[in-house]
Amino acid sequence: MRNERGITLVALVVTIVVLLILAGVTITYALSNNGIFTKAQEAGMVSEQATIRDAVSSAQAECMMEYYDASKTTKTEAKDLISKYVPSGWSVTATTAPTITGGVIAGTVTVATSSYTHTVTIANGVVTEITAVKK
Repeated sequence: MRNERGITLVALVVTIVVLLILAGVTITYALSNNGIFTKAQEAGMVSEQATIRDAVSSAQAECMMEYYDASKTTKTEAKDLISKYVPSGWSVTATTAPTITGGVIAGTVTVATSSYTHTVTIANGVVTEITAVKK
């Protein structure tokens, strides 16, 4: 018998089986409900909501500095004030007449981003609830 060196058919089959198992685990991890892509989408939504909270906080700070008069405040004014602090490309729509009374914002606005539509409830100048619907 000759002493030949090389890979045997059994070793090749075992290697292929191991690679298929690893590929299956990787695909499952990436595409499952708790996978990488789902987690990335959730992180994007949370990031957008944090940006919205910051925008409302900034608008509230401006309100307190300017001390808006409630008799002069319109629904559009409160919406426009919040719009100044969200990234360009996002749209802010007044849902439930946001008001500014004594320098404090209250009401509901809808913020539309490229991925989600967020409904934002504001009470006493603070975001009390944000619900997101994927587009």
